[in-house]
Amino acid sequence: MIIFIDESGIDKLVEHTSVVFVYLEVKNLEKFNHEVEVIEKKIGINYFHWADERWENRNKFLNKLLKLDFQFKSCKLTNPTILSKRFEEVISLFVIEKNISHIIIDGEKHKWYSSRIKVNLRKKGVSVRKLRMGNDKSFPGLSVADGLAGLMRYYYDNPSVVETNLLVKKMAKGKLINELSI
Repeated sequence: MIIFIDESGIDKLVEHTSVVFVYLEVKNLEKFNHEVEVIEKKIGINYFHWADERWENRNKFLNKLLKLDFQFKSCKLTNPTILSKRFEEVISLFVIEKNISHIIIDGEKHKWYSSRIKVNLRKKGVSVRKLRMGNDKSFPGLSVADGLAGLMRYYYDNPSVVETNLLVKKMAKGKLINELSI
């Protein structure tokens, strides 16, 4: 099993700040990567990144993902103060499986940041050699995690948007295995 972790941000200007972390589980990485790349090609993009796409492409991408073999967890943090500390907390809640071959986290993180994550993983019995940092261009799984994180954050921040509610309900059937709010 391969795990991809991404977050969708703290730049939202509403009455609160929210960050959503997504933990994406993939069993057959080669097949999954190929299927994601085919979806991106059909949509006419090089790689999916939530912030760079129009709603039309977001909907197309996310609806096509429903056919792929993956599951995910979502965690919403409201008004997080020290994001790196909260991320450690999220990792300890998310990473509960023992049969993980790789964990790939979106973004370039400082060495101390990844060291703290490794300490938390060691405490849970997960090998630290499995932890890597990456980006959406290099890892199709991170593009999917980014799309799901963007969708879930938009859903949490705008609960009355019907189209988003329908898409989240579709994702929840067989794809969303755990939803937390801390």
